[in-house]
Amino acid sequence: MIGAELKDLFTDTVLIQPWLRQNANGEGIFGDPVTYHAVIDGQNRLVRDASGQQVVASLAVRLFGAPRVTPKDRVTLPSHYTPQRPPILTIETFSDEEGDHHVTLRMQ
Repeated sequence: MIGAELKDLFTDTVLIQPWLRQNANGEGIFGDPVTYHAVIDGQNRLVRDASGQQVVASLAVRLFGAPRVTPKDRVTLPSHYTPQRPPILTIETFSDEEGDHHVTLRMQ
């Protein structure tokens, strides 16, 4: 696990709302937002999205700890980012001998 002392390096915060279901109009219904400490980097990287298509991710959002996040969840970035709710393209979990220590979301 990432030590609590390293939490200070995660200077950004993001809100994540878990996807619950779809309504009759096909719109997502989400749970209550949870705040996570994060590091947000502008990094262009070619990735494969959930459908297998190659797309360019322009942001890497590293989350402190190893929260469970799915591609359907809604992420809200700080107000100075545009768009403030980009789609999640890929999710990478990083581990060491002590277990999972952070999650990186690649976003558009």
